[in-house]
Order: sequence, then C-alpha cells, then structure tokens
Amino acid sequence: MALLTTITGFSLFGLASRFGQLAIQRRNLMDSTSFSYSPPSTPPICPPSFHYAVMLTSFVDLGGHVVAMAVFGYAGYWAHVYETRTGEYLAVKRAEIAERRERTLAAEAEAANLAA
Repeated sequence: MALLTTITGFSLFGLASRFGQLAIQRRNLMDSTSFSYSPPSTPPICPPSFHYAVMLTSFVDLGGHVVAMAVFGYAGYWAHVYETRTGEYLAVKRAEIAERRERTLAAEAEAANLAA
C-alpha cells in the first residue's frame, strides 16, 4: 500500500471518528461551543448576506477536525513504516529458513548416501 493512501485513509478514519464523537455528544458537526452568538438588537450596518456569512464562518470548528485528521494521519504514517519494516524482516527470515532447510536436506541426503 502506498504511503499517501495509507495516510489519507487513516486521516479520513480520524475525521469519521471525530464526526462519531460529535454525534455521540449530539453536537452539530460544524458548530463550536466556545463561541456564543446572540443576534444583534439593532439591524446590522452591512448587508444581511454578509452578516450571515460572518455568523456561519465564526461557528465553524475546523480545529478539532484538523487535529483528529492529523493525529490519525500520523498514526497511518507509522503503520506504513511498521508494515514496510516487518515485510523486509520477514523476507530476510524466510530466506534464512529456506537456506537452513536446504542445508538440512543436503546433510540428510549425504548421510543417506554414506549409510547406503
């Protein structure tokens, strides 16, 4: 598996886990509880569309999503490194076992020839 796909997959899993966490807490996926908004008592000076756009962007809690994706992506990087290293280690061990098996078979064949 390529490094980029591993990191991306783990990051998306982190985002999904963040959404699951917020769903368990019954919080909106894009709201932040650190902000409190009360509608202005006087009409805003700027056009209403600008006011609502500012209101919506001030509520977005992307920090938690980014942190979850970064942490899980980092774990995905190390999972890829672990998978690569263990694959190399297993290849070396398989070669050692095959060599040992060949030596054992050769020794047994030589012993059978000497006994016959």
